[in-house]
Amino acid sequence: MPQDFTDWRHYLPQLDGFPLLPVGAGVKGKSPIDPATGKGLAGWQTKRFTPDQIAAMNGVVKSVGTLTGPQADHTAFIDIDGALCIERCKHHGCTTKELGWTVRRTTAKDRLKVPFHIPEELRHYLQDSNGNPIGKVVLTIKPAVYDLDADGKPKRDNNGRPITLEPAQQIELFYGSGQCIVLGEHVESKGHYTWTGSPIQMGTPTPEWWALITEVLEAGAAEAKAARKTSHGSGAVTQSGPHHACRICGRNTSGACTEYSDGERVRINCFQGQTFSPPTGHGLKEGHTVTINGTTWAFCGHGFNPSIGSFATFAEHIQRTPEPAAEPSGVAQGDVQLYDTEWLKQQLRECLEEGLSDGEMAVEVDRLAVKADVHTSRVEKLLAGLRADDAAAETIADVSEVIQQIEEAEAAVYAIRLHDFLPATLCTALQTIQQGIPYPDITLLMAQLTHISSCIKLGTRINGNPFTDWEVPANLFHIDVGPSGARKSPLIKAVFTKPSTDIRQQLSRLNAQRYDAWEAECAGKKQNKPPAPLAIVHSTNSYTGEALTERLEAHEHHKQPLLIQRDEIAGLFDSWGKYKQGGKGTGGDEQQLLELFDGDGHHSIRVGRGRAYDRCHVSLHGGIQDAVLRRLIAAGDDNGKWARCTFAPLPEMTYRLPVFSEEAAEQRRQSERTLQTISTALFTASPKTYFLDAAGVQMLADYDHLCQLQRNESRVPAIKALKNKAAAKAMRLACLLHLTQCQAADHYDASVPSDRLALAITLVDALDAWAASFHATAALNAQEANALADRNRIAQRIHEIAAKHKGYVPWTTIRRSLKGAEKKGITNAMAHVVLQQLCNMGIGTTKEGTRGGISYRALGPFPQ
Repeated sequence: MPQDFTDWRHYLPQLDGFPLLPVGAGVKGKSPIDPATGKGLAGWQTKRFTPDQIAAMNGVVKSVGTLTGPQADHTAFIDIDGALCIERCKHHGCTTKELGWTVRRTTAKDRLKVPFHIPEELRHYLQDSNGNPIGKVVLTIKPAVYDLDADGKPKRDNNGRPITLEPAQQIELFYGSGQCIVLGEHVESKGHYTWTGSPIQMGTPTPEWWALITEVLEAGAAEAKAARKTSHGSGAVTQSGPHHACRICGRNTSGACTEYSDGERVRINCFQGQTFSPPTGHGLKEGHTVTINGTTWAFCGHGFNPSIGSFATFAEHIQRTPEPAAEPSGVAQGDVQLYDTEWLKQQLRECLEEGLSDGEMAVEVDRLAVKADVHTSRVEKLLAGLRADDAAAETIADVSEVIQQIEEAEAAVYAIRLHDFLPATLCTALQTIQQGIPYPDITLLMAQLTHISSCIKLGTRINGNPFTDWEVPANLFHIDVGPSGARKSPLIKAVFTKPSTDIRQQLSRLNAQRYDAWEAECAGKKQNKPPAPLAIVHSTNSYTGEALTERLEAHEHHKQPLLIQRDEIAGLFDSWGKYKQGGKGTGGDEQQLLELFDGDGHHSIRVGRGRAYDRCHVSLHGGIQDAVLRRLIAAGDDNGKWARCTFAPLPEMTYRLPVFSEEAAEQRRQSERTLQTISTALFTASPKTYFLDAAGVQMLADYDHLCQLQRNESRVPAIKALKNKAAAKAMRLACLLHLTQCQAADHYDASVPSDRLALAITLVDALDAWAASFHATAALNAQEANALADRNRIAQRIHEIAAKHKGYVPWTTIRRSLKGAEKKGITNAMAHVVLQQLCNMGIGTTKEGTRGGISYRALGPFPQ
């Protein structure tokens, strides 16, 4: 039966003993990755991980690589890419039928890796003259074929990479350099690596396979030799002088010019002097040739030596004749092996994808410079450009990922509908409020559930697992996130203030009775009078830690809940510790709020009279502006204070107030009476502990376990905190949803059906996903975050500017046309993403300029 390698971690134990690396970084997901950051793994060439360590890593690890050569007990890998390469293997009589271990891909039958243990008697063949491992050697069977434009230059994709019609077909030998992926996902093709055999069964090369290895080594010997001599400065060296004039400028008076020869080619560093100088002042460019005294020289570029000054490098030009095509029917233009800029870039990209160390990359740069007859500085510039392209592409991908995360989260929360969660009577009353101000359903739903949590008595709890006695109070901490002008105050008035009118009146009568009783107790006493009773309130918008403790002591005695509510909740956080010795740095108020969420008690010892309560029922509701919340959460969520809250977007709304009619006014009054009746009924209900039914207990256990797995996979502390609190928040919401149905039926059943827990889980997942998307923007500065939130308007503005021009408009021209304030936060990565968004809408198209810039053309009007 074929093995299933989609669960690739199952096969990790068979790689025990290999120096493993976690892989998943880079554009193609083929570079070693740091699971903690999701970025490239620094210094991976000296790191190694065990199968157990890899298995415990999070989901950013897509596959597993291994070091090669002596570090891997002298394991060599032959990487075979393409059908022609397989034919070359067959030419030597190579077969995989009797091999102990072969690595293949589910998405390509002609791509495979063949690992071998190299016995001691063969190892010297895989070493250079200094006894070092050969690293990587390549035998190119067929060069890559590119999609060429009218000028014969390769076309490029959105990431600036040449569009390849046919990839190069090469046989690569790895021994002591880079890393080879042997297990996991092949990210680019969305496939997986599979095995024939097992690493445990890996053998030594057969004579046929050793013959192939020998051919690869011989093919790379000449360029490897040149690279070594260039990098180590070996070979014949001759200084200019009386007995040897410089063959470029004719200098024979000093040794300023230096000639290097490795027996195959001559390279000269020609000093730029007053009397003698190289012929670079007549339009000679890098890559051009010049003939001097019958010898053709290629100009490789300029250099500088601190002891003598500037010089120009020339290399003896060797005319290369392309090898004849394998098929006699003809050779396409892209099939000819040209050592031009595109060839250099392709070679350098392969080096980058393999994650070579700086030292290994320097050797490759020298080797490529010699092979292509160019100066090393030119290859270094190309390498720097490719690294910059990769960084830009990664930034664009990061921005795209954040935008996708935001859009998916917004779609989930805005898909919430009142009628799916609430009884019909309550739903109708809230929809009447929407006729006045069009609040999103999610905003009204969470406001109503938070209000309900503030109406039920202390002692109303829900048990999620009788075996472990997992209980939580049915309270909520909810915050609406939106700009100033999002109409928070009318929402509070409609959902909280008016419906709680009866509750406040009842509490007022209770406070009057308590005060009368106190006065009666104090009557006739001149000393030792008891302290006046502290008023019991339904809600408060400001408090200190000491005052809150005193108030909750009184509330506990009468089993009363408390709602902490502010239009701008940030003011509450900023006031923490304001009246305490030590101020905000004490952290006591913040710690107290964390304990309030769980309904825990509090005991303090003070001079005079200590304060204490054993349990409480506190809910929190308020609004906060996007930028303020982003500032507050930027430091992370180590103690989980933000994870205890549910967050929902409250968008800036443009609407027209409805025209007055007596019918509409009566409908509004009826909705207010309905909300008030529901609030009063819940307030007068006796507190009790509610229990999930059997199916609900199982559902909660499964959900909590899933959240634990998701917590372990995440590398963001704030998301870990969200997952830690998700199941407890689902329990609270399930209880509150159940109470709305109980009130509508006028029967408070202690058993909570599993379908109400399922609705609660849907809510928590949607709200936490939105909170996670907000956390994803916390690392941005304010201008970038604002641009991200305003991306749709930015897209419309860019399209309008482009529509005023005929044809393609460079992005730099579009940016200059934006007003000063409009430009803020629009980075190049953001511009690329927005332009791609316009293309996806079908109203525009982009193309790459000759220097790599992006241009945009409007094809139609922007949809209204």
